[in-house]
Amino acid sequence: MTVNTISSIAEFDTNGVTTNYPFFFKFLANEDLVVTYINPVGASTTLTLGTHYTVNGAGNDAGGSIITVTALAGPGQLVVSREMDAFQQTSLRNQGKFLAETHEDVFDRLTMLIQQGFAIFTRALTRPFGRDYFFAENRRITSVKDPVDDQDAATKHSVQAYVASVLETGQGPINNAANVAYVYPDGVVRSVQTLATKNNPLLGSAGIGHKTGTVFDGLEKLDTFSSQLIGSSPTLVVPPQSYSGNKSLTVLGEPGSLLPAQTWKAPVHIDLTHLEDPVPPATGPVFVFGGTGFTSGQYWSQDSYELKGGTFDGGSGEIVSFEPYTGLTANVEGIRVLNAGSPTSWAVNFKQQNWWPIVSGNTFADYTDKKGNFCKIIDDGGDAGLRYSANSRVIFKDNRCKWLGSEIGGIGFYGSAVANKLRDNAMEGASVGAILGYPSTFTTVDGLYSEQPHGGQVSIQIGDATVAPSNIISLVKVSDLYCRAVAGAECNTVIELKLEHHAA
Repeated sequence: MTVNTISSIAEFDTNGVTTNYPFFFKFLANEDLVVTYINPVGASTTLTLGTHYTVNGAGNDAGGSIITVTALAGPGQLVVSREMDAFQQTSLRNQGKFLAETHEDVFDRLTMLIQQGFAIFTRALTRPFGRDYFFAENRRITSVKDPVDDQDAATKHSVQAYVASVLETGQGPINNAANVAYVYPDGVVRSVQTLATKNNPLLGSAGIGHKTGTVFDGLEKLDTFSSQLIGSSPTLVVPPQSYSGNKSLTVLGEPGSLLPAQTWKAPVHIDLTHLEDPVPPATGPVFVFGGTGFTSGQYWSQDSYELKGGTFDGGSGEIVSFEPYTGLTANVEGIRVLNAGSPTSWAVNFKQQNWWPIVSGNTFADYTDKKGNFCKIIDDGGDAGLRYSANSRVIFKDNRCKWLGSEIGGIGFYGSAVANKLRDNAMEGASVGAILGYPSTFTTVDGLYSEQPHGGQVSIQIGDATVAPSNIISLVKVSDLYCRAVAGAECNTVIELKLEHHAA
């Protein structure tokens, strides 16, 4: 017998079908073979002789074969290696018989043990001749202890711990984006700085798994819409007399966001629909619209102020105020004012010379006896000489005002205008549902629901207490007025005339 091959290891691919694995190196006993199976997920298992496989060919120069009991799943690997115990059990006596085959068996075994040593050596980490490094053949090195000294090899765990410690202390070159490694979705490692690439979306926002634009593009868009966020700076520059357009502001914020007091001197459309339950500051108004100091002229560049949506809970109850000559075709729609105000404050206030303003679909509700008032549109916020020059074409519709505390409430509407239109409003618990102040002409109150749970309440008051002999109340039409007095409430008035100081 001879050992005519230098191999002592055979490797096979598994496929879930094959069970016979022939190999071509000599082995002396079945127990000299170690059979290892690496499954498709990379887990390694040493198989057991007689349980998982059988062996053919022990002692044959040409080798043998492994027969597995069941086909091994693939893609995997089956490794057959000769691993003999390193001992010599043949005893040769002095002057004994020279048995050639016995000697040959001893030499074969020694040769096989030498081959076994070479097989282990060839799989070891080695340093190539003439080189100052060790070559791992592009394989992982596992079970490495974490480094202690500066020149020790680093492990994944030690690198992660180092990076974490650097980030915690905020020191070291790792904070430079050009020095921070980042694994892109495509598996390629690049620096964090690469995300700032402007012209290549594959290196930009795609690096964080977002569409195909660049991070630069995304930030540009965010900057464009940043003026829509709470805390943005209002426009404080008064526009020219010619129309110059308006800004659009959709306010965004988390529940409970605090609205800062804001002054907008240029036209603006503010939408609070998507702002959940804002709380106004303790003093108001929350919004001041229009420039100050105007005394005359049709400033149609100021004609596009709009406040839409939003819930105001608590505070002074002063929500929006229009400076003189800037309530032109203004619109206040769908706001909710809850448990706010005082007898001297107004949630919506048009100061002077307002034409075609619309106040519609709003809710004013107070359960706390603060006696706040809802809407005032009279000329009392600017030039005293213009107090009786009248507003024009005021529309006040579909508003609901409730004072449901234990005491009499505030005023729902107080206005003076040519062509007032009050339509389909509800006033519950108001001290006065609606006041038509001087001068008021060609005015219609059509559809007013009024409840009077306390004494001394008035549904509609025509005229006010301000002395103005030269002004009149004329062409006032009231229709579809419903007044319900709660049992026990006395001395209430449906329509009250205050004409003693005026020409009617």
